[in-house]
Amino acid sequence: MVSGCTTAFHGFAIVTILCSLFLGSISLGGTHTTDLAWGYGRYRLTGENGCEDTFYLGLNYYRIESKGDCEERLPESSGSTDGGAFSNTEACNRDFWGDASNALCRGCEVAGQIIPVTVTVAMFCLLMSAFTSCMNMALADVGAGKCTYLFNSYLLISSASLMLISVVVWITSCQNNFVSYFDTIGQTPEMMNQVALWSRYIDTGCIVAIAATGLAGIAYGLESCLFTPESVEANIEREMEMRKRQKEEQKQNTAVV
Repeated sequence: MVSGCTTAFHGFAIVTILCSLFLGSISLGGTHTTDLAWGYGRYRLTGENGCEDTFYLGLNYYRIESKGDCEERLPESSGSTDGGAFSNTEACNRDFWGDASNALCRGCEVAGQIIPVTVTVAMFCLLMSAFTSCMNMALADVGAGKCTYLFNSYLLISSASLMLISVVVWITSCQNNFVSYFDTIGQTPEMMNQVALWSRYIDTGCIVAIAATGLAGIAYGLESCLFTPESVEANIEREMEMRKRQKEEQKQNTAVV
């Protein structure tokens, strides 16, 4: 029989995998909604009639919400709610005005093309891993095979690696360019004599993806703990004992006939 500790490990690993699958799937919601945007920024000019631009960066879109007299104080600002798809086009470069606008539009466009693919593949690996883990727990009494444990470990390490790649691609291709974009705005002639406050950081979608990456890594660690030399030896002994009993039953059946 399987020990309670082993069963608990199996159960905890399965729950962790399902949580990672849930969070990773949610992170893909950042392709359409501002609530799950991967990047966020706000630029505010102080003063009685100061303007404020709020930026939401998604995986294949951006949204800019402007308040105040931004059209007067920032000549390139739209002065209203604006948004669109990231692309190296005049529209995107106009919305993100400044010397770093081209790199920002191009970098975020590339991130938006890569991340949905890598996250989707990672979610498929997690789904297969959840099924494999359930099978390993169900077969623990008779000894789950070495191949199923190894296969599950490869699925989990692949999903964690793909999610990590997604986060790194976002930070290096889009988020860093967004930070440079904010720094560039402060150096423009229009801004030299104005006092501005700004903030920029990764937003909900990216944070959720980081959490999904960590949970996939934890699940991999749990599965690795279950697959030890002792467990392999115990499985081999159980399998040999089963075969021995089957042979004895066959001999008894033959003798009776």
